[in-house]
Amino acid sequence: MAQQNYVDLTAGSSVSYKGVNYLVNNLIDTRFISLINPVTEEVIRAEVSKISVPISKGKFYTKKVDIADLRDKDLKEAQRRLFIIKQILDDPENKLAICKKYKASSTTVYRWIKAYQASGQLSSLAPLPRFGGKGKSRLDPTIETIISECIERVYLNHQRMPIKRVCFEVNKICLERNLEMPHPNTIRNRILRISDEKILKYRVGYKAAKDKYKPILGSFPGANHVLSVVQIDHTPLDIILVSERDRIPIGKPYLTLALDVYSRTVVGFYLSFDPPSALSVGLCIAHAVLPKDIYLNTLDINKKWPCWGLMTTINTDNAKEFRGDMLQLACQEYGIELTFRKPKEPNWGGNIERFFKTLSQEVHQLPGTTFSNPQDRGEYKSIKKAALSLKEFEKWLATYIIDVYHEANHSGIAMSPMAKWNLGVFGSASEKGYGLPKKINNERKLIIDFLPFYERTIQEYGVLIDYVFYYSDILRPWIHALEPTNSKFKIKRKFIFKRDPRDISKLYFLDPDSKYYYEIPYRNTGFPAITVWEYKKAVNELNKRNEKEINENKIFEALKEMHQIETEAVAKTKNIKIKKAKEKTRISKQKHEATQKIMKETSSENKNNGSVISQFSLLADSVEPFETLDYGTQE
Repeated sequence: MAQQNYVDLTAGSSVSYKGVNYLVNNLIDTRFISLINPVTEEVIRAEVSKISVPISKGKFYTKKVDIADLRDKDLKEAQRRLFIIKQILDDPENKLAICKKYKASSTTVYRWIKAYQASGQLSSLAPLPRFGGKGKSRLDPTIETIISECIERVYLNHQRMPIKRVCFEVNKICLERNLEMPHPNTIRNRILRISDEKILKYRVGYKAAKDKYKPILGSFPGANHVLSVVQIDHTPLDIILVSERDRIPIGKPYLTLALDVYSRTVVGFYLSFDPPSALSVGLCIAHAVLPKDIYLNTLDINKKWPCWGLMTTINTDNAKEFRGDMLQLACQEYGIELTFRKPKEPNWGGNIERFFKTLSQEVHQLPGTTFSNPQDRGEYKSIKKAALSLKEFEKWLATYIIDVYHEANHSGIAMSPMAKWNLGVFGSASEKGYGLPKKINNERKLIIDFLPFYERTIQEYGVLIDYVFYYSDILRPWIHALEPTNSKFKIKRKFIFKRDPRDISKLYFLDPDSKYYYEIPYRNTGFPAITVWEYKKAVNELNKRNEKEINENKIFEALKEMHQIETEAVAKTKNIKIKKAKEKTRISKQKHEATQKIMKETSSENKNNGSVISQFSLLADSVEPFETLDYGTQE
């Protein structure tokens, strides 16, 4: 039996708490909720973080389909079905008219709605795999291409040709190429799928389409409740951080941050030394969606950060890390709309830019700051002053967000971000509360869904990714498996694997039957866990050595040698610093003792000896007071 993906926390919803089913009574605050036992009518106070989906007494039907495993046409069909049911949910009174418009029976549409509401996932609307001739397109792909090209060339232009002209052009080309002519309704259906906005844009003009369909920019459009719109962006931070182990300066970190536009609260972030990527975006989204209790405990922070939940829309710039297939599919799976800011409309990103500017001013007060302007830095030695490690800075950043930024008055909303968040959740006399957002039931799957994925066949040795072998008995039934839809041609089946670049010692294998991600370790379990960046560093080292054949044994041996060299270099550097510090201290003491001796002799003679005074003056110019000497524990 498959589980629901979300926990609905609205009043009257059924949930489970400590193995017992309850009904949601009302909200107490952002961390606790009131539940009522429908049998005993007992009312209890429960922690939101420990609530899960209700324990089902019977079976219900759910499709075992994963978004990463869908074919393009099945994904498009799922998106089409979602488009239809959203129209019906928005306008239930016109359900029959909408069903008729899209040629779908009301019974079928009702089944779609139940499947989507049960799981909350786009993949639940995908067609189940079909075999044989049924379900296959009857239209020749060549004819499909001809129709698309004629629509683009004839219909979508300023001449505003009628649909009949498109049909004429398609039939003309088909006759020339001796192809079967499609029915005019087929062509009309393709045109009906085009959005009204796109038709207006290409047939009338961009300005007309923008005036009719684009919202007027003042406050951010659509940001009318918590998590309706979340902005995500990156920034390099003006601070040098040090290694956790030996406190040696490493470099500047990058921050990927998610900001709720309605309340201006920070709902999540991801901090790393690596440049922005699809991984940093995915982990930032996962951090934003999940409750923060466990995360704050790992940082030893005993504070509240009640900002979590699935957002309706994510708005980003046009950087390539936001346009990857993995991110697009993961957002679609969880019903998140991914939108992009246009270069000529920078004010849409003003909220998160303002936060970055405020944060930058705070960072410039920390040790190791590089400042944003070299002139502001002056003679300040950023590398020498660096003192915070990545984990220590992450703790500082989380504390700043919770205690300072969230509690300070924000002029854009005329209150603090935390007050606005609470207003959006609980409401007031003049504003209706949105309530707590849906809670993700399977947190592990959420994080895995936003990781990079690979498609691989499974061999007798397991799976090979980047010269590294992985194996588990879980893979045994799928060794040399063939594609079920193409068994006639004996095409080997490719399976979905995901990998966390921060720890490549294991893969996550999506089992086609159970749709569960199983962990697949190294085939050689003696290898240490490493990051993908350590792996790349080792491969680069082998390439410098002109190794003709690279394999996993050479990679891990090279990595071991490199770690040994780094350890010896760190120890050597530390010893040199200690020696220099001791030598500096010895010289300073000698100067101090010489000064004391001269002062004593001068005092005892009690006379103004010019040569002695001259000698004392020359020496005193180069002497530091003893209490200000640096004993060299850190340079």
